[in-house]
Amino acid sequence: MVRSLAPSTTNRYLTAIRGVMKSAWRLDLIDRETFERATDVPPARGKRAVKGRTVSIDELRGLFDACLADENAKLGARDAAILALLYGTGVGYTGVVSESGISAQLIYHIVQSRHVQAGTEPFTPHDLRRSFISELLDEGIDLVTIARQVGHSNVQTT
Repeated sequence: MVRSLAPSTTNRYLTAIRGVMKSAWRLDLIDRETFERATDVPPARGKRAVKGRTVSIDELRGLFDACLADENAKLGARDAAILALLYGTGVGYTGVVSESGISAQLIYHIVQSRHVQAGTEPFTPHDLRRSFISELLDEGIDLVTIARQVGHSNVQTT
């Protein structure tokens, strides 16, 4: 099975291999030429593919409709409030956990069960945060303001 690694992971592996090869050369386990050939590998280039996705407005409507249709109105209202917090404020699920006292597992369960009920493709709580950020970018809000809103100290993270 072949798996693709992020360039940064590949470069960490290459650094480790170079270190082992250097030690082997210093211990006279390999000659200089073998060391040079084995470590003459260029670093990996590129960027890691972004995981996750944005959740569309239509999908959000479906999620809220699923919450409204819940036979247990209190659970439906709770779930709708959590989804609204995640999408409408850009707060991460850890922020919801720390402010509300519910567990991260419950938030994941809510997102998973509501997406099934709404018939949407799977997504994570972080995808709702990503969707919030994408929506602001689409509206023309500057990156510095968005980064500040979502608590990123570096705009490159946003």
